[in-house]
Amino acid sequence: MNYKELAEKILNNIGTSKNIESYTHCATRLRFNLIDPTKFNQDELKKTNGIMGTVVSGNQQQVIIGPDVQHVYNEIRNLLSKLGNNISLEKNPSSEVSKESKKFSFDKILDTISGIFTPILAAITGAAMIKVIVILLTMTGLLKDKSQTQTILNFVSDTPFYFLPVMLSYSAAAKFKMNPMMGMLLGLMMIHPKYLEMVKLGENMSFFGIPVTLATYTSTVIPIILIIWVASYIEKLSDKLSPKSIRFFLKPLLTLLIMIPLAFCMIGPLGTIAGQLLEKMLNLLQINYPWTLPIIFGAFAPVVIMFGMHYVVTIPLVITAINANGFDMIGPGFLVANMGQAGAALAIALVSKDKDFKSMSASSGLTANRTCNVWGKSEIEKTFPFRSLKWTAWRNYLWNCRSKKSCFWAYWTCNTSYFH
Repeated sequence: MNYKELAEKILNNIGTSKNIESYTHCATRLRFNLIDPTKFNQDELKKTNGIMGTVVSGNQQQVIIGPDVQHVYNEIRNLLSKLGNNISLEKNPSSEVSKESKKFSFDKILDTISGIFTPILAAITGAAMIKVIVILLTMTGLLKDKSQTQTILNFVSDTPFYFLPVMLSYSAAAKFKMNPMMGMLLGLMMIHPKYLEMVKLGENMSFFGIPVTLATYTSTVIPIILIIWVASYIEKLSDKLSPKSIRFFLKPLLTLLIMIPLAFCMIGPLGTIAGQLLEKMLNLLQINYPWTLPIIFGAFAPVVIMFGMHYVVTIPLVITAINANGFDMIGPGFLVANMGQAGAALAIALVSKDKDFKSMSASSGLTANRTCNVWGKSEIEKTFPFRSLKWTAWRNYLWNCRSKKSCFWAYWTCNTSYFH
Protein backbone atom coordinates (compact mmCIF):
# COMPACT_ATOMS: atom_id res chain seq x y z
CA MET A 1 0.00 0.00 0.00
CA ASN A 2 1.32 3.45 -0.95
CA TYR A 3 0.42 5.48 2.12
CA LYS A 4 1.32 8.82 0.56
CA GLU A 5 -0.96 8.29 -2.44
CA LEU A 6 -3.76 7.13 -0.16
CA ALA A 7 -3.33 10.22 2.03
CA GLU A 8 -3.52 12.47 -1.04
CA LYS A 9 -6.70 10.75 -2.25
CA ILE A 10 -8.30 11.16 1.18
CA LEU A 11 -7.46 14.87 1.32
CA ASN A 12 -8.86 15.38 -2.19
CA ASN A 13 -12.15 13.75 -1.19
CA ILE A 14 -12.72 15.63 2.05
CA GLY A 15 -12.46 19.12 0.56
CA THR A 16 -8.63 19.45 0.71
CA SER A 17 -6.63 20.66 3.71
CA LYS A 18 -8.54 23.96 3.86
CA ASN A 19 -11.71 22.09 4.85
CA ILE A 20 -10.18 20.40 7.92
CA GLU A 21 -10.99 21.97 11.28
CA SER A 22 -9.22 19.21 13.26
CA TYR A 23 -8.32 15.55 12.91
CA THR A 24 -6.97 12.59 14.85
CA HIS A 25 -7.06 8.79 14.67
CA CYS A 26 -7.96 5.78 16.80
CA ALA A 27 -6.94 2.13 16.38
CA THR A 28 -8.46 1.74 12.90
CA ARG A 29 -10.00 5.03 11.77
CA LEU A 30 -9.06 8.54 10.71
CA ARG A 31 -11.42 10.95 12.47
CA PHE A 32 -12.02 14.36 10.88
CA ASN A 33 -13.97 17.42 11.91
CA LEU A 34 -14.67 19.23 8.66
CA ILE A 35 -15.65 22.85 8.18
CA ASP A 36 -18.04 21.88 5.38
CA PRO A 37 -19.22 18.26 5.94
CA THR A 38 -20.93 18.19 2.53
CA LYS A 39 -17.49 17.92 0.90
CA PHE A 40 -16.95 14.52 2.54
CA ASN A 41 -17.17 12.36 -0.61
CA GLN A 42 -18.12 8.97 0.81
CA ASP A 43 -18.80 7.33 -2.55
CA GLU A 44 -15.31 8.03 -3.91
CA LEU A 45 -13.60 7.18 -0.63
CA LYS A 46 -15.31 3.78 -0.45
CA LYS A 47 -14.08 2.97 -3.95
CA THR A 48 -10.48 3.78 -3.01
CA ASN A 49 -8.17 0.81 -2.50
CA GLY A 50 -6.96 0.78 1.10
CA ILE A 51 -10.13 2.29 2.54
CA MET A 52 -12.52 -0.16 4.19
CA GLY A 53 -15.42 2.22 4.58
CA THR A 54 -16.64 5.57 5.86
CA VAL A 55 -18.89 6.59 8.73
CA VAL A 56 -20.47 9.90 9.69
CA SER A 57 -21.05 10.05 13.44
CA GLY A 58 -22.39 13.32 14.79
CA ASN A 59 -20.10 16.13 13.66
CA GLN A 60 -17.28 13.72 12.93
CA GLN A 61 -16.40 12.15 9.58
CA GLN A 62 -14.53 8.86 9.85
CA VAL A 63 -12.46 6.98 7.28
CA ILE A 64 -11.89 3.31 8.16
CA ILE A 65 -8.33 2.27 7.28
CA GLY A 66 -7.58 -0.69 9.53
CA PRO A 67 -4.27 -1.52 11.24
CA ASP A 68 -2.33 0.76 8.83
CA VAL A 69 -4.12 3.87 10.08
CA GLN A 70 -1.02 5.25 11.86
CA HIS A 71 0.98 5.23 8.60
CA VAL A 72 -1.76 7.02 6.67
CA TYR A 73 -2.18 9.52 9.51
CA ASN A 74 1.55 10.29 9.44
CA GLU A 75 1.44 10.91 5.68
CA ILE A 76 -1.56 13.24 6.05
CA ARG A 77 0.28 15.12 8.77
CA ASN A 78 3.37 15.42 6.54
CA LEU A 79 1.29 16.68 3.61
CA LEU A 80 -0.46 19.25 5.78
CA SER A 81 2.87 20.36 7.22
CA LYS A 82 4.24 20.94 3.70
CA LEU A 83 1.13 22.93 2.85
CA GLY A 84 1.69 25.08 5.94
CA ASN A 85 -1.31 23.73 7.88
CA ASN A 86 -0.18 22.50 11.30
CA ILE A 87 -3.61 21.59 12.62
CA SER A 88 -3.87 17.96 13.86
CA LEU A 89 -5.70 18.22 17.18
CA GLU A 90 -5.54 22.02 17.06
CA LYS A 91 -7.77 24.35 15.08
CA ASN A 92 -6.89 25.15 11.51
CA PRO A 93 -5.74 28.77 11.73
CA SER A 94 -6.97 29.54 8.21
CA SER A 95 -10.46 28.17 8.79
CA GLU A 96 -13.63 29.96 9.73
CA VAL A 97 -15.97 27.63 11.59
CA SER A 98 -19.58 28.00 10.58
CA LYS A 99 -22.23 29.18 13.02
CA GLU A 100 -23.91 25.78 12.78
CA SER A 101 -20.80 24.06 14.20
CA LYS A 102 -20.87 26.39 17.22
CA LYS A 103 -24.42 25.46 18.17
CA PHE A 104 -24.91 23.26 21.21
CA SER A 105 -26.10 19.75 20.35
CA PHE A 106 -25.91 16.18 21.58
CA ASP A 107 -23.74 15.30 18.56
CA LYS A 108 -21.30 18.01 19.59
CA ILE A 109 -21.10 16.54 23.11
CA LEU A 110 -20.29 13.09 21.71
CA ASP A 111 -17.73 14.57 19.33
CA THR A 112 -16.09 16.46 22.21
CA ILE A 113 -15.85 13.39 24.43
CA SER A 114 -14.44 11.36 21.54
CA GLY A 115 -11.88 14.08 20.77
CA ILE A 116 -10.73 14.20 24.39
CA PHE A 117 -10.40 10.47 25.05
CA THR A 118 -9.17 9.13 21.69
CA PRO A 119 -5.64 10.67 21.92
CA ILE A 120 -4.93 9.09 25.34
CA LEU A 121 -6.01 5.54 24.40
CA ALA A 122 -2.51 4.43 23.37
CA ALA A 123 -1.11 5.19 26.83
CA ILE A 124 -4.04 3.54 28.64
CA THR A 125 -3.97 0.46 26.38
CA GLY A 126 -0.21 -0.01 26.75
CA ALA A 127 -0.38 0.30 30.53
CA ALA A 128 -3.37 -2.05 30.74
CA MET A 129 -1.51 -4.72 28.74
CA ILE A 130 1.49 -4.37 31.08
CA LYS A 131 -0.90 -5.04 33.96
CA VAL A 132 -2.23 -8.15 32.18
CA ILE A 133 1.32 -9.44 31.61
CA VAL A 134 2.19 -8.91 35.29
CA ILE A 135 -0.89 -10.87 36.39
CA LEU A 136 -0.17 -13.75 33.97
CA LEU A 137 3.52 -13.97 34.87
CA THR A 138 2.71 -13.90 38.60
CA MET A 139 0.01 -16.57 38.26
CA THR A 140 2.34 -18.87 36.32
CA GLY A 141 5.16 -18.37 38.80
CA LEU A 142 7.50 -16.80 36.21
CA LEU A 143 7.47 -13.54 38.19
CA LYS A 144 7.88 -13.52 41.95
CA ASP A 145 5.20 -11.76 43.94
CA LYS A 146 6.39 -8.42 45.47
CA SER A 147 9.69 -8.65 43.61
CA GLN A 148 11.42 -5.47 42.45
CA THR A 149 10.57 -6.26 38.82
CA GLN A 150 6.91 -6.69 39.68
CA THR A 151 6.95 -3.44 41.66
CA ILE A 152 8.39 -1.49 38.72
CA LEU A 153 5.93 -3.02 36.24
CA ASN A 154 3.03 -2.32 38.62
CA PHE A 155 3.74 1.37 39.06
CA VAL A 156 4.41 1.78 35.34
CA SER A 157 1.03 0.19 34.54
CA ASP A 158 -0.65 2.47 37.12
CA THR A 159 1.00 5.65 35.83
CA PRO A 160 -1.52 6.74 33.14
CA PHE A 161 -4.43 6.11 35.50
CA TYR A 162 -2.82 8.06 38.35
CA PHE A 163 -1.88 10.98 36.07
CA LEU A 164 -5.09 10.74 34.05
CA PRO A 165 -6.06 14.37 34.77
CA VAL A 166 -2.79 15.55 33.21
CA MET A 167 -3.29 13.57 30.00
CA LEU A 168 -6.93 14.62 29.79
CA SER A 169 -5.99 18.26 30.42
CA TYR A 170 -3.75 18.21 27.34
CA SER A 171 -6.26 16.56 24.99
CA ALA A 172 -9.16 18.62 26.40
CA ALA A 173 -7.18 21.85 25.94
CA ALA A 174 -6.50 20.92 22.32
CA LYS A 175 -10.19 20.11 21.79
CA PHE A 176 -11.40 23.33 23.46
CA LYS A 177 -8.88 25.45 21.47
CA MET A 178 -6.81 26.35 24.52
CA ASN A 179 -3.01 26.44 24.87
CA PRO A 180 -2.23 22.75 25.65
CA MET A 181 0.67 23.61 27.97
CA MET A 182 -1.58 25.88 30.03
CA GLY A 183 -4.10 23.07 30.13
CA MET A 184 -1.46 20.64 31.40
CA LEU A 185 -0.42 23.14 34.06
CA LEU A 186 -4.00 23.21 35.37
CA GLY A 187 -4.06 19.41 35.40
CA LEU A 188 -0.71 19.17 37.20
CA MET A 189 -1.65 21.66 39.91
CA MET A 190 -4.71 19.54 40.81
CA ILE A 191 -2.46 16.57 41.70
CA HIS A 192 0.57 18.44 43.05
CA PRO A 193 2.23 16.50 45.93
CA LYS A 194 1.81 19.47 48.28
CA TYR A 195 -1.92 19.67 47.55
CA LEU A 196 -2.28 15.89 48.04
CA GLU A 197 -0.51 16.25 51.37
CA MET A 198 -3.04 18.93 52.38
CA VAL A 199 -5.89 16.61 51.38
CA LYS A 200 -4.39 13.81 53.47
CA LEU A 201 -4.10 16.04 56.55
CA GLY A 202 -7.72 17.11 56.10
CA GLU A 203 -7.25 20.58 57.60
CA ASN A 204 -9.58 23.44 56.65
CA MET A 205 -8.07 25.48 53.82
CA SER A 206 -9.01 28.74 52.11
CA PHE A 207 -7.81 30.90 49.21
CA PHE A 208 -8.15 34.64 50.00
CA GLY A 209 -10.89 33.69 52.42
CA ILE A 210 -12.71 31.42 49.94
CA PRO A 211 -13.07 27.87 51.36
CA VAL A 212 -11.16 25.20 49.44
CA THR A 213 -12.84 21.80 49.15
CA LEU A 214 -10.09 19.22 49.67
CA ALA A 215 -10.86 16.54 47.10
CA THR A 216 -8.56 13.96 45.50
CA TYR A 217 -8.32 14.47 41.75
CA THR A 218 -5.91 11.69 40.81
CA SER A 219 -7.49 9.18 38.40
CA THR A 220 -10.57 11.39 37.97
CA VAL A 221 -12.22 12.35 34.68
CA ILE A 222 -15.07 14.84 35.07
CA PRO A 223 -13.41 17.59 37.21
CA ILE A 224 -10.47 18.26 34.90
CA ILE A 225 -12.61 18.28 31.74
CA LEU A 226 -14.92 20.88 33.31
CA ILE A 227 -11.91 22.92 34.50
CA ILE A 228 -10.33 23.01 31.04
CA TRP A 229 -13.65 23.85 29.40
CA VAL A 230 -14.08 26.91 31.64
CA ALA A 231 -10.38 27.80 31.32
CA SER A 232 -10.68 27.92 27.52
CA TYR A 233 -13.11 30.83 27.87
CA ILE A 234 -11.04 32.50 30.60
CA GLU A 235 -7.98 32.34 28.34
CA LYS A 236 -9.88 34.05 25.52
CA LEU A 237 -11.05 36.74 27.98
CA SER A 238 -7.48 37.22 29.24
CA ASP A 239 -6.31 37.61 25.66
CA LYS A 240 -8.80 40.44 25.08
CA LEU A 241 -7.94 42.19 28.37
CA SER A 242 -4.16 42.02 27.86
CA PRO A 243 -2.47 44.91 26.01
CA LYS A 244 -0.52 43.70 23.01
CA SER A 245 2.83 44.90 24.37
CA ILE A 246 2.61 42.76 27.53
CA ARG A 247 0.23 40.03 26.35
CA PHE A 248 2.97 37.38 26.32
CA PHE A 249 3.15 37.19 30.13
CA LEU A 250 -0.07 38.92 31.21
CA LYS A 251 -2.40 36.54 29.36
CA PRO A 252 -1.21 33.33 31.12
CA LEU A 253 -0.93 35.23 34.43
CA LEU A 254 -4.56 36.39 34.31
CA THR A 255 -5.71 32.93 33.20
CA LEU A 256 -4.02 31.28 36.18
CA LEU A 257 -5.09 33.90 38.75
CA ILE A 258 -8.72 33.50 37.70
CA MET A 259 -8.62 29.71 37.36
CA ILE A 260 -6.94 28.91 40.72
CA PRO A 261 -9.98 29.82 42.86
CA LEU A 262 -12.42 28.57 40.24
CA ALA A 263 -10.66 25.19 40.00
CA PHE A 264 -10.08 24.53 43.70
CA CYS A 265 -13.15 26.21 45.18
CA MET A 266 -15.92 25.72 42.63
CA ILE A 267 -15.43 23.69 39.43
CA GLY A 268 -13.24 20.92 40.90
CA PRO A 269 -15.63 20.21 43.81
CA LEU A 270 -18.67 20.30 41.49
CA GLY A 271 -16.94 17.89 39.13
CA THR A 272 -16.10 15.66 42.07
CA ILE A 273 -19.75 15.57 43.14
CA ALA A 274 -20.80 14.69 39.59
CA GLY A 275 -18.18 11.93 39.48
CA GLN A 276 -19.34 10.57 42.83
CA LEU A 277 -22.95 10.45 41.62
CA LEU A 278 -21.82 8.52 38.53
CA GLU A 279 -19.83 6.14 40.76
CA LYS A 280 -22.87 5.54 42.97
CA MET A 281 -25.02 4.73 39.94
CA LEU A 282 -22.40 2.28 38.63
CA ASN A 283 -21.98 0.78 42.11
CA LEU A 284 -25.73 0.23 42.34
CA LEU A 285 -25.72 -1.68 39.07
CA GLN A 286 -22.40 -3.52 39.45
CA ILE A 287 -22.95 -4.71 43.01
CA ASN A 288 -26.72 -5.26 43.19
CA TYR A 289 -27.53 -6.00 39.54
CA PRO A 290 -24.25 -7.14 37.95
CA TRP A 291 -26.02 -8.67 34.95
CA THR A 292 -27.52 -5.38 33.67
CA LEU A 293 -24.40 -3.67 32.25
CA PRO A 294 -23.16 -6.73 30.31
CA ILE A 295 -26.64 -7.16 28.80
CA ILE A 296 -27.02 -3.50 27.78
CA PHE A 297 -23.54 -3.06 26.38
CA GLY A 298 -23.44 -6.52 24.88
CA ALA A 299 -26.69 -5.88 23.00
CA PHE A 300 -25.76 -2.45 21.67
CA ALA A 301 -22.00 -2.87 21.22
CA PRO A 302 -22.20 -3.72 17.48
CA VAL A 303 -24.20 -0.56 16.80
CA VAL A 304 -21.96 1.63 18.95
CA ILE A 305 -18.78 0.24 17.36
CA MET A 306 -20.27 0.49 13.88
CA PHE A 307 -20.59 4.27 14.29
CA GLY A 308 -17.21 4.61 15.98
CA MET A 309 -18.62 5.85 19.28
CA HIS A 310 -17.36 3.02 21.50
CA TYR A 311 -14.62 5.20 23.03
CA VAL A 312 -17.17 7.86 23.91
CA VAL A 313 -19.50 5.40 25.61
CA THR A 314 -17.07 3.06 27.34
CA ILE A 315 -13.83 4.77 28.35
CA PRO A 316 -15.26 7.35 30.83
CA LEU A 317 -17.58 4.75 32.40
CA VAL A 318 -14.92 2.04 32.62
CA ILE A 319 -12.38 4.37 34.24
CA THR A 320 -14.98 5.57 36.74
CA ALA A 321 -16.05 1.99 37.56
CA ILE A 322 -12.47 0.76 38.04
CA ASN A 323 -11.64 3.72 40.28
CA ALA A 324 -14.74 3.01 42.39
CA ASN A 325 -14.63 -0.80 42.65
CA GLY A 326 -11.42 -2.03 41.07
CA PHE A 327 -13.39 -3.77 38.30
CA ASP A 328 -16.07 -3.06 35.70
CA MET A 329 -18.94 -5.07 34.22
CA ILE A 330 -19.03 -3.21 30.90
CA GLY A 331 -16.10 -5.15 29.43
CA PRO A 332 -17.83 -8.57 29.64
CA GLY A 333 -20.74 -7.21 27.58
CA PHE A 334 -18.39 -5.97 24.88
CA LEU A 335 -16.53 -9.30 25.01
CA VAL A 336 -19.75 -11.18 24.20
CA ALA A 337 -20.48 -8.86 21.29
CA ASN A 338 -16.89 -9.05 20.07
CA MET A 339 -16.96 -12.86 20.04
CA GLY A 340 -20.17 -12.73 18.03
CA GLN A 341 -18.62 -10.27 15.59
CA ALA A 342 -15.59 -12.54 15.30
CA GLY A 343 -17.92 -15.39 14.33
CA ALA A 344 -19.58 -13.17 11.73
CA ALA A 345 -16.17 -12.17 10.36
CA LEU A 346 -15.27 -15.85 9.88
CA ALA A 347 -18.58 -16.41 8.11
CA ILE A 348 -17.85 -13.49 5.78
CA ALA A 349 -14.37 -14.90 5.10
CA LEU A 350 -16.00 -18.13 3.90
CA VAL A 351 -18.38 -16.46 1.44
CA SER A 352 -16.48 -13.36 0.30
CA LYS A 353 -14.98 -13.37 -3.22
CA ASP A 354 -12.75 -10.33 -2.59
CA LYS A 355 -9.30 -11.76 -1.71
CA ASP A 356 -8.16 -8.76 0.36
CA PHE A 357 -11.46 -8.53 2.22
CA LYS A 358 -11.49 -12.31 2.70
CA SER A 359 -8.01 -12.20 4.24
CA MET A 360 -8.90 -9.30 6.53
CA SER A 361 -12.15 -10.95 7.66
CA ALA A 362 -10.36 -14.23 8.42
CA SER A 363 -7.69 -12.41 10.42
CA SER A 364 -10.28 -10.43 12.40
CA GLY A 365 -12.39 -13.53 13.01
CA LEU A 366 -9.55 -15.81 14.15
CA THR A 367 -8.04 -13.23 16.51
CA ALA A 368 -11.33 -11.51 17.51
CA ASN A 369 -9.36 -8.31 17.04
CA ARG A 370 -10.35 -5.14 15.16
CA THR A 371 -13.57 -6.68 13.94
CA CYS A 372 -14.82 -3.15 13.21
CA ASN A 373 -12.62 -3.29 10.09
CA VAL A 374 -15.04 -5.83 8.64
CA TRP A 375 -18.18 -3.80 9.39
CA GLY A 376 -16.97 -0.86 7.32
CA LYS A 377 -17.56 -2.87 4.15
CA SER A 378 -20.20 -5.33 5.22
CA GLU A 379 -22.27 -4.47 8.25
CA ILE A 380 -23.40 -1.08 7.05
CA GLU A 381 -23.51 -1.72 3.30
CA LYS A 382 -24.45 -5.41 3.04
CA THR A 383 -26.02 -5.85 6.52
CA PHE A 384 -25.45 -9.62 6.26
CA PRO A 385 -23.53 -10.17 9.50
CA PHE A 386 -25.66 -7.73 11.44
CA ARG A 387 -28.93 -9.44 10.49
CA SER A 388 -27.43 -12.81 11.35
CA LEU A 389 -27.18 -11.89 15.00
CA LYS A 390 -30.44 -13.60 15.86
CA TRP A 391 -32.71 -12.97 18.80
CA THR A 392 -32.01 -16.54 19.87
CA ALA A 393 -28.46 -15.62 20.78
CA TRP A 394 -29.46 -12.75 23.01
CA ARG A 395 -32.34 -14.74 24.52
CA ASN A 396 -29.83 -17.45 25.50
CA TYR A 397 -27.38 -14.84 26.77
CA LEU A 398 -30.01 -13.12 28.92
CA TRP A 399 -31.18 -16.44 30.33
CA ASN A 400 -27.65 -17.62 31.12
CA CYS A 401 -26.80 -14.36 32.90
CA ARG A 402 -30.04 -14.56 34.82
CA SER A 403 -29.43 -18.11 35.98
CA LYS A 404 -25.74 -17.34 36.69
CA LYS A 405 -24.47 -20.17 34.51
CA SER A 406 -21.05 -20.15 32.93
CA CYS A 407 -20.33 -17.02 30.88
CA PHE A 408 -18.59 -19.23 28.37
CA TRP A 409 -21.92 -20.74 27.36
CA ALA A 410 -23.31 -17.24 26.82
CA TYR A 411 -20.34 -16.35 24.62
CA TRP A 412 -20.75 -19.59 22.69
CA THR A 413 -24.45 -19.08 21.96
CA CYS A 414 -23.81 -15.55 20.68
CA ASN A 415 -20.85 -16.68 18.62
CA THR A 416 -22.38 -19.76 16.99
CA SER A 417 -25.66 -18.01 16.19
CA TYR A 418 -23.88 -16.26 13.32
CA PHE A 419 -23.58 -19.57 11.49
CA HIS A 420 -27.24 -20.63 11.93
